[in-house]
Amino acid sequence: MVWQEKVPSVVMITNLVEGKKTKCEQYWPSSGSQDFGPFHVSITHQLILADYTI
Repeated sequence: MVWQEKVPSVVMITNLVEGKKTKCEQYWPSSGSQDFGPFHVSITHQLILADYTI
């Protein structure tokens, strides 16, 4: 659906792990960029704070 609708940005509003329970898998590269088939995923900005990352 992201590709179909030509969405330019994806934002996640949960932590990967909350209370020892995995809430989401990390679907972005830790740094730089990564290709997933025809899709190129890159981090353009990242701000790491105490309780969350922007």
